[in-house]
Amino acid sequence: LVQSHWGASISQGFYDETGKGWVVRLFEKLNADKPGEYQHSILAHGGDRSYDLWHRLTSEALSRPSDILMMEICSNDVNRPNPGDPHSLSESARANIWEKICTLSKSNYSQVFLFSTIPKNEAVLTQMRQRDPTIGWTDNASVSALNDQISAIAKGHGITFINMYPGLLTDHFMATLEDGIHPNGQGHQIIADLAYDELQQYL
Repeated sequence: LVQSHWGASISQGFYDETGKGWVVRLFEKLNADKPGEYQHSILAHGGDRSYDLWHRLTSEALSRPSDILMMEICSNDVNRPNPGDPHSLSESARANIWEKICTLSKSNYSQVFLFSTIPKNEAVLTQMRQRDPTIGWTDNASVSALNDQISAIAKGHGITFINMYPGLLTDHFMATLEDGIHPNGQGHQIIADLAYDELQQYL
């Protein structure tokens, strides 16, 4: 039994034409190997940041019995109104909340997996902001630094980190980010396939 306590809109499946998203697609692949072996509950919510992940962990997630917890780093932590503005959550605030998340997770689940957040298509985001300056900004330098920071904390707690970021830095995947941030159905399948391959050595 897997408790899927995921991240934000990407884990929730935004922009996937089927409505599944990469998480459901991943569990379809896992259950194709072992039918009925993996039950899951997706607790991702669009717009969530690390603070929201913490509150959902202490309420919704821990109220449901399960063996495995899977989480995704929230890229909303480094969103901001304009490129020069401070991140949504400061580096110190992120460190504090992830120390709490990792400590509580390790004490309540037999296995904990943390997935990296995914890269963005900055060219598309720039074009969209030229048309609508109110669109928020995120960039891959910040996303990469976020992955590095949170993965180091997770590893310090003995949590398995699945780094999908490098494998998604391809023209093929970037073309699926129609708004620069969220993948379409094809992109969600690419993420699911990558996550599935990475998990084979652990599940």
